[in-house]
Amino acid sequence: MAGNRQESMSPKHDFWRSPFAPSLLVLGITAVGIGLRLYLLTQRNFWDDEAASVIFVQLPWRSFLKTISNYEANMSFYYVLLRGWLHLGDSEAVIRGLSVLFGTAAIPAAYALGRRLFGERVGIVSAALSAVNMFQIRYSQEARGYSLVMLLSIVSTYYFLRAMEMPRQKRYWFAYVMASALGVYTHIFFYLVVAAQWLSLGLIRLRTHLQTILWTLAGFLLLTAPMNLFLLTKNQGQVNWIPRPSFQLLFDFVNLFTGYGGSALLVIVGALCLIAVFTRDRGSQGEGGSLNERWRVNLVVSWLVFPILSTVVISFLRPIFYDRFMAICAPALPLLAAKGLVDLERVFPRLRVVFPATLILVLGLSVRGIRRYEESPASRGDPWQLATGYVLAGERPGDAVFFYRASGSRPFTYYSRRAVEQQRVTASPIVIFPEDVSNAQQFNVEPTEDEARVRLDDYQRIWLVLQHYEGIRQRRAAKQAIQEALEQRYHVSQEMAFPGASGVIQVLLYEQGAPPTSTSTRE
Repeated sequence: MAGNRQESMSPKHDFWRSPFAPSLLVLGITAVGIGLRLYLLTQRNFWDDEAASVIFVQLPWRSFLKTISNYEANMSFYYVLLRGWLHLGDSEAVIRGLSVLFGTAAIPAAYALGRRLFGERVGIVSAALSAVNMFQIRYSQEARGYSLVMLLSIVSTYYFLRAMEMPRQKRYWFAYVMASALGVYTHIFFYLVVAAQWLSLGLIRLRTHLQTILWTLAGFLLLTAPMNLFLLTKNQGQVNWIPRPSFQLLFDFVNLFTGYGGSALLVIVGALCLIAVFTRDRGSQGEGGSLNERWRVNLVVSWLVFPILSTVVISFLRPIFYDRFMAICAPALPLLAAKGLVDLERVFPRLRVVFPATLILVLGLSVRGIRRYEESPASRGDPWQLATGYVLAGERPGDAVFFYRASGSRPFTYYSRRAVEQQRVTASPIVIFPEDVSNAQQFNVEPTEDEARVRLDDYQRIWLVLQHYEGIRQRRAAKQAIQEALEQRYHVSQEMAFPGASGVIQVLLYEQGAPPTSTSTRE
């Protein structure tokens, strides 16, 4: 009776010892995560790549498959899923909702992986840090495959871990191969995640499991054979636009990757990762005890470091590093930092307050990072809806529109189609460059002066839309050549500039006929 009375007087204690407590806690963390991913979901207009995603998946099946096989094999798995998702609607919120779904699913997935690797507390903290990480939030709000690749990287690593714990269980190897292959079809850089997983084993373990490894890799290479063939035969400069890494670019990446909380959050997260690395082998393991903690930490460190380091090093020869591509290893950072947080109790065994105080500090700085990012120009994107509305408000039947660069035609096409569907306008201008808006191979095409002249016949008015020419001499020269070609037969009657996160969208209306006595001052 006394024992029962004592239990009834400690409901809080009973709650935390309840087997349902972790699940309820993770459910609450996930609810916070989905709220942050839905918050200001439509603050940014679609940018070039997002609008391209929508245009590609709306093509007829034959054209869609041709686009995938000839130019856009990267993210093909995401495109297939988005194609089905569009049956729910084609607004910005609905389209980005698919990415929100994957980004939210990554939170309980991070918990499951963290628990399996290092125990319950690390799993819960990893889920909490993932929920408020600005990098993960940012790319869970974009109509691209980055949140899907984050989820798949967690799933792949989870099944890799289970397969190494129980190498005779073929179902884990099968699940690992399937998740990894789907990751490759979501982003080709997923190969780096697979490489990092195997590198974490070291030579001794590789030799021990050599036969299993060979069969696994054979199945993986078989499933990814179409992508491998695409990489060998269809390289058409898809990543030629990537700049060479600079110190500022790398710092901006690390700042966003750690949560956009500035130097304080960056230093704390870095310190927690170091604690996780150097306090290993001193505590309990995760749920599967057959593999020591040293290898488990090596797995997470390899997953975090190898993709970033390898792409940065290669980029000094041929630029391939870009911040959003590192979504493949983004879940590894909260996971390693969560282990460092829990390990603080090992480092400071007499200071029990260190763990909760540091957790609150990291979560607070992360929330502050979310606010800082939302107030930054980057969060507002490029005002393509305003620029498109400006053209549609002033257009006349027979008008044409010419883009420099071709990629700008995608968001313009999306917003003009939406305006027609919602009956705000009856029609939109004819796009005369690029020649085919839905052709992925013309995505980054830059028109020459000769191409400009060829496409100018029989139009009384042409809207010239300029973007992405600032700061690059060759692009400024091309833009000048296009304007000179237009000025041989037209004069500028209207112009407007729309500042955005990646530069200014400049819209100029060229008309035939005698120019007015004074024209607007152009750049």
